[in-house]
Amino acid sequence: MAQARPQQAAPPLPFFGRGGPGQLGQEKVRAKDTRGTIRRVWGYLRRQRAALILTVGLVVAATGLGLLGPFLLGRAIDRFILKGDVAGLARLLLLMLGVYAATSLLTWLQSYVMAGAAQRTVRDIRDDLFAKLQVLPLRYFDTRPHGDTMSRLTNDVENINLVLSDSVTQLVSGALSLVGVAAAMLWLNWRLALLSVLTTIALTFTFNRWVVSRTREGFRQQQAALGKLNGMIEETITGQRVVKAYHRERAAIEQFDGANAELRRAASRAQIFAGFVGPLMNCISNLSVAIVAGDGGWMAVQGMASV
Repeated sequence: MAQARPQQAAPPLPFFGRGGPGQLGQEKVRAKDTRGTIRRVWGYLRRQRAALILTVGLVVAATGLGLLGPFLLGRAIDRFILKGDVAGLARLLLLMLGVYAATSLLTWLQSYVMAGAAQRTVRDIRDDLFAKLQVLPLRYFDTRPHGDTMSRLTNDVENINLVLSDSVTQLVSGALSLVGVAAAMLWLNWRLALLSVLTTIALTFTFNRWVVSRTREGFRQQQAALGKLNGMIEETITGQRVVKAYHRERAAIEQFDGANAELRRAASRAQIFAGFVGPLMNCISNLSVAIVAGDGGWMAVQGMASV
């Protein structure tokens, strides 16, 4: 018999870094190295340079117009409403209408461009993942649940798509808005600016310490439980003949019920903590506004600030 030729290790892909996705089904490669993961994703995303540059430009323009709207509203109150200048107010309202319409258009355009860049990036990741699977040795597939591998190629990649489509533009827009708002506030009234910033920082720090870490851990456990459940489903379906032959139906059902219950608990925990984000952020915003309105109202009565 001819001696079997040793299989050569497949070359690593840039998305997986050193070692490639040969350890795709192992728990230890879950995104604990956040910086390394971001670098690998950026290796794909930077191929869309033109779309990214255009998106950043649209975000900057939309953020600038978004900051201009409240400024014009303040001018409308101080210069036209309090003085009863209806004609001037009408002109300013038309300008505000154009600003808000342009802001909406630019926001839609940045989402449209970024969604295309994200889809092309995810397409490249999927192509490389599938190509890598074709050159992995058989022992990889024999020692790892197929469903978990499928979950990583579908659910995990789709999560990357959601992050790139939504979170990137929101992150850039939020950072620019923060800088722009802080500068405008300090220029208009430094006392109210410091009060608002310090209040928001204190409330946000408390929020991050209590909610964010728990939410992150909850979703990490949810993804792990989902991969385990998918692996069990795939193995049970493909091995249905073995299940029937050895009368393992009841054992398979019990095993599935356990994995399903584990996913339910992990998903419930993650969604419950994630559900706190919206209400708590609204609470932080409302408390900050209430504090600023109280102090600002007192200053307006004392003649230290305009309405």
